[in-house]
Amino acid sequence: MGPASAHDCMMTVEFRYYTDPACEWSWGTEPKLRRLLWEFGDSLSPRWVMGGLARTLDDADHAAHLRGWLDASAQTGMPSDPRLWLHNPISSTYPACQAVVAACEQGPEAGYRYLRRLREGLLCERKRLDHLEALGLEGPGRAGRARSRAL
Repeated sequence: MGPASAHDCMMTVEFRYYTDPACEWSWGTEPKLRRLLWEFGDSLSPRWVMGGLARTLDDADHAAHLRGWLDASAQTGMPSDPRLWLHNPISSTYPACQAVVAACEQGPEAGYRYLRRLREGLLCERKRLDHLEALGLEGPGRAGRARSRAL
């Protein structure tokens, strides 16, 4: 048996990323996160932990998030469209968090892809992702198993 190679000595580091699909600051750090995942690849084992900004959001919350999205976008350079909070505000981030947890059951990569897509929908496309159909968990061709896990 010869000397150990660098690959044999590689260890996997698990990291937990606490977030919410509607968190503007998490969206703002997305390029750094993607770079980290690309740079270290298989030596990182991410775990996506949904914190949930709020089960219910009222008018004061909508105004605060509008300001927060503007601030985060200005400071991080990540695009966002805060008009969601003016014209069609979401009522809760909880369903989106539950949907990400369900997606993570298919593996961390699947969970991350789903989280990223939710963020793009919310922050850039003004999609109101606070109900099952919008989250892709209800409607034609959807498996009841994924829906029940998200609930």
